[in-house]
Amino acid sequence: MLICRLLRFVLFTVAFCCAPALSLLAQTYTDLHDFSPSAGNLLYPAQLAQGLDGNFYGTLPFAGAAGFGQVFQATPSGQITVLFTFDSANGSYPESGLTLGTDGNFYGSSSDGGKFGSGTVFKITHSGTLTTLHNFTGDVAKDGASPYCFPVQGVDGNFYGTTDSGTAYKISSSGRFRLLNSSLPGHTIGPLILARNGNFYGVTLNGGEWNQGALFEMTRAGAVSVLYSFVQGVTGANPYGPLVEGPDGSLYGTTTTGAQFLGGTIFKLSPGHGGAVTVVYYFAQNATGFNAIAGPVLGTDGNLYGATIAGGTDFVGVLFRSSTSGAYEVLYDMDTTHGANPASTQIQGTNGKFYGLANPGGLYNGGVFYSLDAGLRPFVSLVNGLGKVGTNVVILGQGLTGTTKVSFHGKSASFKIISDTSLTAQVPEGATNGVVEVTTPSGKLKSNRPFRVLQ
Repeated sequence: MLICRLLRFVLFTVAFCCAPALSLLAQTYTDLHDFSPSAGNLLYPAQLAQGLDGNFYGTLPFAGAAGFGQVFQATPSGQITVLFTFDSANGSYPESGLTLGTDGNFYGSSSDGGKFGSGTVFKITHSGTLTTLHNFTGDVAKDGASPYCFPVQGVDGNFYGTTDSGTAYKISSSGRFRLLNSSLPGHTIGPLILARNGNFYGVTLNGGEWNQGALFEMTRAGAVSVLYSFVQGVTGANPYGPLVEGPDGSLYGTTTTGAQFLGGTIFKLSPGHGGAVTVVYYFAQNATGFNAIAGPVLGTDGNLYGATIAGGTDFVGVLFRSSTSGAYEVLYDMDTTHGANPASTQIQGTNGKFYGLANPGGLYNGGVFYSLDAGLRPFVSLVNGLGKVGTNVVILGQGLTGTTKVSFHGKSASFKIISDTSLTAQVPEGATNGVVEVTTPSGKLKSNRPFRVLQ
């Protein structure tokens, strides 16, 4: 735990180099909310989740009167409501951010506190009722300690996560806990991702063959395979952020340091165990941004969107877009006044805009909740993107009231409207892998990723 916090301190206090600014495209960045100093100090990963109601939900690790952290709700226009305040007994320092489960609840973790002082896993409703699902003991033979990232839901409905002490676990929505692995290849800070093959993938900021980070695969049973060990002078080193899967099954991520220009990289792992890791883009230590702690997000236009904590015209980071072949452009230069050092991985809301958290900066220098409008259209998002025929799929969107049809790759499905921003649909007989389409009174909305039908 001390190593991780020290590494984060070093990266956040890196000396910035000056360079001429790029010409920015006409993108719209909006500082939606300025956090107070006591509520801010947003640590990574701090990832947001969109709820069934269309609002965004997240965690503030040091907020509250006692400084143990809070869970908050944010409307797309920036109105903030505190839903829950931690008191150490039920966890403290929730750095993880949140993920939405198919039951409509959010799941996260606290890196400290709880019954044994080693952190917790929790679920919380959209109205703020929190249930502690597990108290970590600190014993790696039992469960581990200090879960920095939220657990992600697998195809079996259980949630899978990791701890800073090198363990991986499975937990049900009711709190049934099982240790899966106690020898991950290094410290994991970012969350796992569920890939289309049903396995989980993640990165470690250290470990691997050269102790510079590793990319690994984990099965639902907990079997771990190191797919790549990062090399400082080649592909970059010390990856923090989560991976993202491309349409062809490739995995994309970022490293924070090293490589050709010493500023880190955007990298790609080709599909399959024999896949090679290649560099998509080399960050230079200049005004185009470097030190990407946040992982990339695959936008609905097929491009990668992300953030760096360093570089830019004011040396406090940038928001960027890159094609999967490496055509890179700065979309916004952070300026401290409206946010600085964006370490949180963004999410794309179903209105097409990207949302994230930056720390520090803003009116009170406590960080900001922001949006970036890159001109992308509304879409529907699948909470669960894998499943067998008969599986109920939770779908998020906009203007869903009055929906007349839901289809899986052209095959009509039965559905139930939950609200104007969410519905459920059942995977129909004869469905094949492909895009889910929802027909609303305003037109057709397509899913931002294909659904995979499991046999």
